[in-house]
Amino acid sequence: MGDKRPRRGPIDRLTNLVPVDAVVRNIDIDAVLDRIDMDALLERIDVNAVVARIDLDEVVERMDLGAIVQRSVRGATTGTLHEVRSSGVRLDRRITGLVDRLLRRPEAWRPMQPAASTPGSTS
Repeated sequence: MGDKRPRRGPIDRLTNLVPVDAVVRNIDIDAVLDRIDMDALLERIDVNAVVARIDLDEVVERMDLGAIVQRSVRGATTGTLHEVRSSGVRLDRRITGLVDRLLRRPEAWRPMQPAASTPGSTS
């Protein structure tokens, strides 16, 4: 019913005569890949079958979710703190200007104010 022995056809005889490993080592893989129509190749791939083979539990286990969350929160916190500080500086300048006008202080009397901070500055 089922002969499990490999067939001994012309290709098998040829591979016994030619040092296949030596031939393969000398193939320019980039040149071969340049001749392949990748779009046509990708159309033949069943993406759902590939995704079904992924062990999501293992992927999640390998990821350092704590570090990812920490980086995300740190970035959001840094941006928020910068905005809060900038808003505080702007509010302080407006209050100072209002008080100066109420007290009728001349503009020349006002102390020199630093330039508004920009993202990434250390002020």
